[in-house]
Amino acid sequence: MLARAVGRLRKTSNGISVCQGICHPPLAAKTPHSPRYWSDQEVEASQDPLPLFVFCHATSFCKEIWQPFVDELQKLSREPFRWVSFDFSCHGDSRAEADANHWKDWKVAKEDVCSVLKEFRGDCNKIVGVGHSMGATSLVLAELENPGMFATLQLMEPVIFPHPESSNRPDAITEGLKRSAMKRRSEWSSFEELEQYMQTREAFKKFDSRAMKAYIHGGFRQTEDDKLTLKCQPQHEVNVYAGRPNSEEMKLDQVNCPVNILA
Repeated sequence: MLARAVGRLRKTSNGISVCQGICHPPLAAKTPHSPRYWSDQEVEASQDPLPLFVFCHATSFCKEIWQPFVDELQKLSREPFRWVSFDFSCHGDSRAEADANHWKDWKVAKEDVCSVLKEFRGDCNKIVGVGHSMGATSLVLAELENPGMFATLQLMEPVIFPHPESSNRPDAITEGLKRSAMKRRSEWSSFEELEQYMQTREAFKKFDSRAMKAYIHGGFRQTEDDKLTLKCQPQHEVNVYAGRPNSEEMKLDQVNCPVNILA
């Protein structure tokens, strides 16, 4: 029954690739091994709009990486809920602008969040934003521009520099990330070679195996000569790092919804 968490693919009017679905959590069961799930009829009979979870990935990743998270959330939830995950511009299956300067700053990410919610929120009055790194920061920027958009924000390692005196301090880190991105390998001969490569990289050694498979599935594409390449090309990744928000943009005292931060 956990297949119910698998969403349908769509694109917004401005080219953002979205995966959306409805989770039917398990109800009380006669035995632990035979849970009963909410039926479609029970969900449709609900008087209130279902809460909506919006999942925002980190730089260079993709919407598919949230699938294991959604599966686990479905196990823990007691009520049905809607969810959407999406590829930011120049990531995954979303528009890949020919203009290398498309990512001038992270307002692009904020606009992606807002455009997805404009098309998918419906009459929902309880939206939970869940984001990692760049995705977490984009949720903060969206809430600052649209106060009350989110009922709560769940942020993992958000890129936020709250004090003006700290705005120049991360420059060395940013430059290091840019150099690493430009050196990143971006082509493999097969899925087997790609998976073996990923397993040797320090950054992925602690990845949940399901998340790893989801990233391989959604973050790479086959070329005309049957090789595999990154959907988020190194230059796009560099542009994202270069456009990080400054402290003046992050008016954290104006975020009024409850926020949980995991760092």
